[in-house]
Amino acid sequence: PPPLPAPPDDLILTIVKPGQVAVGETVYGLDGLGALLREARARFANQGVMVRGEASLAYQDLADVLSVCDAAGIRNVRLPVRTLDVAEPAP
Repeated sequence: PPPLPAPPDDLILTIVKPGQVAVGETVYGLDGLGALLREARARFANQGVMVRGEASLAYQDLADVLSVCDAAGIRNVRLPVRTLDVAEPAP
C-alpha cells in the first residue's frame, strides 16, 4: 500500500489583539479563524494548533480562541510554556 501522507504541521495561531488572530501573514477575526480551522480539519481530522500570545494577554482573549478551536472540532491544541526557574531548596 502507498505510504500514508505525513500529518500537516500544527497551525500556529498568534493572538495579536482581542478577537484578532494571525495565522502566517494573515490576520483573522474569530469567525474567519473558525472557517479556516474547519477547512483544515476537513483536510486532516487530527489537525493540531499551537496558540501563542503575549504574556499580557487577557485570559478571556485566550479562552475565546480556544472556544473557536473547540467549535471547529480541533482537539489537538497546545500552548507553549516557559519553564519556571525553580530554586533548589537549601539542604
